Amino acid sequence: MQFITHTLAAGLLAWLVLLALIIITRVLNGELKSDGLLARSRGADVAPERALSMMVFPVVIASYAYLALHADVSEKATLPDVPDQLLMLLIGSNGIYLAGKIARLK
Repeated sequence: MQFITHTLAAGLLAWLVLLALIIITRVLNGELKSDGLLARSRGADVAPERALSMMVFPVVIASYAYLALHADVSEKATLPDVPDQLLMLLIGSNGIYLAGKIARLK
């Protein structure tokens, strides 16, 4: 069982790294447009709530993936519960994002 778990973990990690390399390559080649991704609208400045969301979400996902890959699956083969700290971090950053959107409504 340990061999299967380690093999799946290595495969998932390799897949995520390959996916990241493909996306980075396409952004650098200009196939995927990334300009204005953090702006409120075309030609506008960077929206702080968007920057916060784009920093927090990958950290939460990576933290949970790390937790899931190091979980003890010998007793039951289920994903671990999401820690309260990660959940609060995600809820807080999404709340700030939505507050920024609501504050700019006219």
